[in-house]
Amino acid sequence: MSLNVAEGRRRRGGDKLHLYRIASGSADEIIAALLSAEALGYVEMEGLEGTLEALDRVQAMLWRLTHPRT
Repeated sequence: MSLNVAEGRRRRGGDKLHLYRIASGSADEIIAALLSAEALGYVEMEGLEGTLEALDRVQAMLWRLTHPRT
């Protein structure tokens, strides 16, 4: 996720948008993996709350980057 954001930062045009969209998808994958780990009993939700909140902020940032105001 962070590598796609970093790479997109240096790109222009459609490449930039594409890499930010990939980063958003990767963030969704991370969330799904963490929630799956919790559902399977590998981790406790209390230990994930801060990380999930941070990922929510990242998703909000990526939304703004992929849906610019016109």
